[in-house]
Order: sequence, then structure tokens, then C-alpha cells
Amino acid sequence: MQGAGAEALAVAPLLTGPSGYPARSIDLVIPFPPGGAQDVLAQLLAERLTRQMDVPVTVSNRLGANGAVASEAVARAAADGHVLLLQQASLALQPGREPRAPDPARDLTPVGRVAIAPLFLVIDARIPAHTVAEWLALLRSRPQAYSYGYGTAGSLAWLYTDRASRQGDVPQLAAKGEAAVVQDMLAGRISACFCALPSVQAQVRSGKLRVIAATGEARSALLPAVPTFRESGYDGYTAEQWLGLFAPPRTPQAIVQRLASELRRTLTSADVRERLAVAGLVPLVDTPQSFAATLHDDASRWHRTARLGETPALAE
Repeated sequence: MQGAGAEALAVAPLLTGPSGYPARSIDLVIPFPPGGAQDVLAQLLAERLTRQMDVPVTVSNRLGANGAVASEAVARAAADGHVLLLQQASLALQPGREPRAPDPARDLTPVGRVAIAPLFLVIDARIPAHTVAEWLALLRSRPQAYSYGYGTAGSLAWLYTDRASRQGDVPQLAAKGEAAVVQDMLAGRISACFCALPSVQAQVRSGKLRVIAATGEARSALLPAVPTFRESGYDGYTAEQWLGLFAPPRTPQAIVQRLASELRRTLTSADVRERLAVAGLVPLVDTPQSFAATLHDDASRWHRTARLGETPALAE
């Protein structure tokens, strides 16, 4: 058979997947509290996968141990594709910080990254600073008058926050997720944070918070007037937060490929891409093999960073 007919047969196994899967509802476990950027993405994935796979896909917010509770729950789940994990880039750092945290390369099965989101340095708009240089000048003059906040210890945002606050002798305060950080900033308890755009977008538009720098290699299309850290004269802030889907260890490849296929269908949908763009997230169509390579590279980089304290300091 040639032409379109042969192509249809070639993709059929990916679209139909293993016989009998899914046999029941799917639990999408996330280590994030409701209301943040990650939760927004999880809810959208659950909505679309429910339609595509014809079974309910529900989101379970399992907090604790800097994300290790959620990861551990999925690592111990049956390898049948009915319990999945949505995690972020800091997962690669967890084994070095949380003894109970699964090693993503060994204890989980990568399905694919689904989105990336640059982190932004956001400050209380009542603070008289509009650039990184102006912000650092304020910190040098009165370091104890200001503070950084973070929502999840061990995250990429926390790595940047920790180094920036220690170099400038500025207090750092923990909150229960990015949404809580934003509320603390609005109340004046926290001065600045490294946050993803979805968590602060409404407050930035209303003028209550101000974005003064973007991480990543290039400016965000949603905030094209905001310079990157590199443009502002500070290298080392090009890492972007990815969010990816995992299955339990030893999940059959037929199920992994079915899930990867469904992710591709979801993330190539014009409607989904538009909704993610509005939320400040960039859809990423990935493969299990490419995701595994990313995990390996990230683990090598972040373990070295954590061991040597090499995250470039903002206040140098």
C-alpha cells in the first residue's frame, strides 16, 4: 500500500494505543497548589485529555517536601498509565536535596515536556525601581528594608532567589506557592520574586506589580518591552522553566507512546496554543527520548550548581 493509506496505517498504532488503555479514569498528580501557572496548565491538559481519551482525567494537588511527595506517589504507582505526574525543571535537582525524592532518570518514565515559561524578576510597583540596576542600588543602600519571596524551595525560582538574596544580604521569605507569593507582595510583606508570568499577569496589567527583567535567551513576546537579564548586564539567567509529563517506572512503551501521541494532539491544537500563550506559557511538542536527554543534561548542570554554588549572583 502506498501514499495516504500507508501513512494512515503507520500512525494508527500511536492513535489507538495499547488495547484496553485507558481502562478507567486517569489521575494527573501535581506538586503545586491551586491558582498558580502550573495548576493552570494541569487543568488545561486534564480538560483536553479527558476529551481525547474518553475517560475522566482529574488533577490531584499533592503538596509537600518541595514536590517530592507528588513525585514519590507516582514513582510507587502501578505501571499502567492511570497515574501521571506533571513536574517542573527543578525535579532534576530534587534527589540531591530531598532524600525521599525519586530520581527522574531511574524512578519515573519521561513522556514529554509540555511547556516552557521564562521566569521574571517582579517587584512591588510601589518600589522606586524600573531596572535591575536601580533595584540593586536600593538593595545596597538598605538591604534589610526589602525581601525576596519564593513559592517552592528547590525550584529554579528558588535557586535564583537564594543566590540573589544571599549575595545582597536581603531576607528571603517562603510562601505556599506562587499565588501566595503574589498575595504577600500585594500586602507589602514581600518586595520581589522570580515568578512565571501567569502568576502575576493580572497584577502587572493593573499596575500593582512591575516586571523589570526576564530570564531566557530572548525577550518574551507577551512583554516585549521588558529586557532580559543578559541585556541588563547580568549573565547566567537564561534558564527557562519547563513542565513535563511523567509516568511511573516500567510503564510499557506502548502506553508511553500513546500518551506522547495524545500530548502532541493537545499541544498542536490552535485553541490550546492560544490559551497557553495568553497565560504566558509556550507549548512544547516533545518526545520521550528527547525529554530523557533533557533530564540527563539538567541533572548534570543543576547538581553541579547546587554543589559548587555556581548560580550567578544577581547582586555582584
